[in-house]
Amino acid sequence: MGHRGAASDVVGGMPELALRLKTSETLLAKYMIGYRRLPDAVLLEVLDIILAERDARQVPAPLVNPQR
Repeated sequence: MGHRGAASDVVGGMPELALRLKTSETLLAKYMIGYRRLPDAVLLEVLDIILAERDARQVPAPLVNPQR
């Protein structure tokens, strides 16, 4: 599949990530290999994707009252 990253894994692949970021796969590949500078807005969207997945996988710690 070529270059992959955490965000593409989360959304199901490069085509899906490009669609989610509203860009072409070609331009996305250029961003990923450093050929083009990643715009701040795209970077923030990628971070949102990764952090949302991380948050969804975390199991909340049980509430414990240490005095009981």
